[in-house]
Amino acid sequence: MAEKISTRSKKNKSVIDEESNKILSAELTESFVTLRTLVTLVTQSLAALLAANVAYLGYALTTKKSLVLMGGALFPLLILAVLSRGRKWMIPVIYSILHIEKVTIGYEIGAGTNFISFIQGQKYVDKLLSINTKTSLEEKRMLLRKMPLPMGDKGITRLVCVLSAIGQIILGIILWKYFQWSFL
Repeated sequence: MAEKISTRSKKNKSVIDEESNKILSAELTESFVTLRTLVTLVTQSLAALLAANVAYLGYALTTKKSLVLMGGALFPLLILAVLSRGRKWMIPVIYSILHIEKVTIGYEIGAGTNFISFIQGQKYVDKLLSINTKTSLEEKRMLLRKMPLPMGDKGITRLVCVLSAIGQIILGIILWKYFQWSFL
């Protein structure tokens, strides 16, 4: 029979067996690895898109074709799409980390909770953990879909990307109209 061990949390007085504790610890480790992998992949994708944008703009300036310059406006929009999609994929991983910490060690002392509450604030952590009080799985999924994106700014990234795209289009038109660049 599996030995019963108590969790370290003062608030969470539940008792879980040793086998469940090992499984939850492994799951917590995998969740951290998944979060780190997601952050790394999003960062690498953004760096690749930024480098491609710079190369594309360099080509447009070398060939003096305004349509090519205006086509470069797609890159900031792609950057915005990758960033928002990557942050959206982080929500279930962050939820898993917080939930497992709450079950095993209590959410007020876990490394994941500390990290997320530092980046997002304690209200975000509490809002994610409140999803656990819902009974139906479908209701939990719906609430996870409605969560605000983690690790974001106050719309500055969105503004910069949109202004960059608009700026490239306007610059292409100005160079075509007033500086005799070829359109095609």
